[in-house]
Amino acid sequence: MCVSCNVVSRLDREQAESLLICSGDFLVRESSSAAGQYVLSGREGATVRHLLLVDPNGQVSSA
Repeated sequence: MCVSCNVVSRLDREQAESLLICSGDFLVRESSSAAGQYVLSGREGATVRHLLLVDPNGQVSSA
């Protein structure tokens, strides 16, 4: 089963990675370590990356 794209509640990295099965799957999640921070987690082949979208000051990342 491929996730494609979902917005999910608080998950840690390992939980997010377990949902990203197919290359191209991604999800947006609330950080498990800091409320109010959001992370884009995505799989490309065997690589999973976690990119911070909203920093601790509430600033949205543009990079």
